[in-house]
Amino acid sequence: MGKYPYIVGGGKGNRKIGATGAKVAIWCCLYKEATKVSYQVTFQDTNAAKKMGVIDAELVRLYLSQPDKYPYNNKSLKRYYDTLNELKRLQAEPPKSEFPDEWNVDTELKYKDNPQKLTEYWAYLRNNGWENHKRNRAKKVEEKDN
Repeated sequence: MGKYPYIVGGGKGNRKIGATGAKVAIWCCLYKEATKVSYQVTFQDTNAAKKMGVIDAELVRLYLSQPDKYPYNNKSLKRYYDTLNELKRLQAEPPKSEFPDEWNVDTELKYKDNPQKLTEYWAYLRNNGWENHKRNRAKKVEEKDN
């Protein structure tokens, strides 16, 4: 976090920012980095900064990169604080696979020209409990019986 300010130039020398000021300054830098617009701090933002622990830059970037869920004109430090638990849950979720969870012929035909992707698709299906039935020449994959 070396590029985010903890010390602000002022007057005859540098002065240290308090913990709340540092959190707000980090938020403002990350906000400007994501939106290319300076952030206007409100009283509610400083109160939220006082209540929260350490600002996690990855969570802030995740929050700012969710335009469909959190429009930029509604983004604020207070809303970030209010949605912190939801953001932690989103961060912990495994990334969504590009492959469907079930076998279908369209997906297999889609990757027919790319043998590496086709092999990855079959491996994905096998890892999710599907198996290839040898008696069927069409490489049909059906649900595995337990």
